[in-house]
Amino acid sequence: MTADQWRAARLPGGPLTRLLPTALLEDAALQTVWIGGHGALISRDLTWQPTRPAVAPTAVVRRIETAGGQMLAAGEAASGATATPHEFAPEQDALSIAFAAAIFNSDHLGVARTQYRTRLDGLDREWSAWSPHTERALTNLPWRAFTFHVQARDDAGYAGPETSVAFSIRPAWWATRWAWAAYGALGLFGFAGAVRLRTRVIHRRAERLEAIIASRTSELAASNDLLATSNAQLALSNAALARLRQLELDEKITAQLAAEKARLEVLRYQLNPHFLYNALNSIYGLVYENARDAGEMVLRLSEFCRSTLTGATDEFPSLRAEIAALQAYLDVEKVRWRERLQIEFDVAPEVEAVQLPPFLLLPLVENAIKHGARTTPERMRLRIRAFRLRESDEAKPEAAPDAVVIEIINSGEWLSPEPNRPGSTGIGLENLRQRLQRHYPNAHTFTTEAQNGWVTVRVQLSPGALRTGGAAPLTETTAAS
Repeated sequence: MTADQWRAARLPGGPLTRLLPTALLEDAALQTVWIGGHGALISRDLTWQPTRPAVAPTAVVRRIETAGGQMLAAGEAASGATATPHEFAPEQDALSIAFAAAIFNSDHLGVARTQYRTRLDGLDREWSAWSPHTERALTNLPWRAFTFHVQARDDAGYAGPETSVAFSIRPAWWATRWAWAAYGALGLFGFAGAVRLRTRVIHRRAERLEAIIASRTSELAASNDLLATSNAQLALSNAALARLRQLELDEKITAQLAAEKARLEVLRYQLNPHFLYNALNSIYGLVYENARDAGEMVLRLSEFCRSTLTGATDEFPSLRAEIAALQAYLDVEKVRWRERLQIEFDVAPEVEAVQLPPFLLLPLVENAIKHGARTTPERMRLRIRAFRLRESDEAKPEAAPDAVVIEIINSGEWLSPEPNRPGSTGIGLENLRQRLQRHYPNAHTFTTEAQNGWVTVRVQLSPGALRTGGAAPLTETTAAS
């Protein structure tokens, strides 16, 4: 080794950088330099060369075939997409793409470990997983453009560049742009034809209507002369017809009033025996228990009947008179029940002048005493309320303001009228419903409610159907009568 072949260089490695050589020995036979210093001896091979980096494998698309084995393309090289994309027929939507690496690397056992991954732009969003498979099958491809990418990787993990192949599947003739344009043109022509046909039909119909109107106009003109001659005769007969119609209407109204009056009398005749039936049953119950109370009850009953007969001429007594009659009746019942019956009146002064059909509330009070005494274990309480409903007192949305509400409240339980139950005929409540429907059609409500040991019977009368101080009811009730 000559002097010009020596050069100074930094020794690699951490320990060697701190080594101060004290001796150098060249072994020409082995092409080795021995370095000594600080008790260490190091050899350096003069023929060593750094290892060249491994070449990454490059994938090549070998062939593109149809599912039936027809060759479509072959030998697509690496580094970029093809200049001219392949175009396939519409029926060639199932393809098989084969690919391989252009370099062969094997491991220490001689087995190739090259792997591949693919991506089809236009169908895939991500790369496929690395796999040793060298072929990919594509089926049911839509009619559009695609770009197939393939990349190879050796067993050391070095990945080569991407190889891209662009191709497209041509749509069928009936799905091309020209076909869609033809469809649109046909649709426009069809729509225009339909509009034209419809317009022609409308014109023909208008012509027919004009002809009909013209003929009818001529007929009306011809009949005007006949009508003009008969108008005088009709004018003379109209007055006679009007008089006959008025007479007929008066007769109908008279007949209706007579029928309604007869019906009211029938209801009144049914009501009086019903009251006497209950009163006599009460007297019968006292005869054997307390003869003095029974006699007192007969005396009060006679006074009640006298006051009822003297006031029978008033067809629509006021609520004040009805309450007075109820008080006379309750005096009769008070003789029988004594301390077991507690009565309370709560009548607002503003409703005392409201006129009601006679004996409207008596059946409700009778039922309240009869059923309340039967279902109340100790003292029975009876409360009679009458007031005018205000907006703040409305319990239901359909309740009308200024309606008159009458409530009969008794302690106990509600017993519905049943013909088979002893002591129950159902006449009183049935008559009450009929009379309410007769005098207040569609202008009243009649409800019963049992809750927490109290029974409430509620009669609500709309303000438009009420009589006050002799005034006639409004149109709704007057028309019904």
